[in-house]
Amino acid sequence: VGIDAARLRCDAADFLSAAGRGDWEAALRFHGGAFLAGFAVDDCAAFDLWVTARRLEIQQAAGRLGAAGADQLAQTDPAAAMRLRERAVALDPVNEVAARALAQAPQTTGYVGAALAVLGALRNRLAADLAVHPSAETLALEQALRLPASRPRDSAALAPAAVSAPPVVEPLGSADGALPAPEPLETPAVGVA
Repeated sequence: VGIDAARLRCDAADFLSAAGRGDWEAALRFHGGAFLAGFAVDDCAAFDLWVTARRLEIQQAAGRLGAAGADQLAQTDPAAAMRLRERAVALDPVNEVAARALAQAPQTTGYVGAALAVLGALRNRLAADLAVHPSAETLALEQALRLPASRPRDSAALAPAAVSAPPVVEPLGSADGALPAPEPLETPAVGVA
């Protein structure tokens, strides 16, 4: 008994193939959510490890591809680029590069509250999912967005960053595993110049 591979289709394999070619449009068409969502094998730790690693690989690739597609569309179709940035963050909610791109997008930076909400959600996911703080670059953007409109902003902190490797992050907490309280951010007083 055999299976004709030409007749067999798998959305995850098609996604990874398109992602490997850098074809973000095709890859995102194939991405239908978490890999093997809802599928489990009782008492099989090896399977659990494998499927968790595969889910994470696909999730991160989808987030990167969404961000890359948004960068390509930014000049020709800003609305579509914004939707892809939002999807990239939704697909990989701990991807700091994607979250910063969304917070810095022209449609978002006009609304500082929306940009800060994106970065606040990222901060919460990093702490909850990975027990890490945001990178210095993300914290600098957050601080720059909090500057009152009357003060000149640091354009370097607000400018979209070049896509780079994910930052090295330091674990939160102490040796006993307790998480520290979040550091307070400076919040400008309303009406103060």
